[in-house]
Amino acid sequence: MTQTIRNLKDDDLVARVTNRDIMHKVTLDEDQRPDLIALNFYGDPRLYWVILGANDLREKSEVIKGMTIRIPAKESLYGANGLLSR
Repeated sequence: MTQTIRNLKDDDLVARVTNRDIMHKVTLDEDQRPDLIALNFYGDPRLYWVILGANDLREKSEVIKGMTIRIPAKESLYGANGLLSR
């Protein structure tokens, strides 16, 4: 079995901007809970880091009620050349 290790840059962890991205206003229930937002949009709470990266945020606590955040389109995650297909 061959193992490939590659050096990742910050840009490798951010989904590219597309016209299918959604602008979402964080609700009170989602305050500091990007995992709930990821569950709602992607069906997987573990993908919260995609939302953080797309909005140049580093911590879950930076997701605050009332702020508008970009939710990358699912296609930019799993489609051809998608963030999770690299």
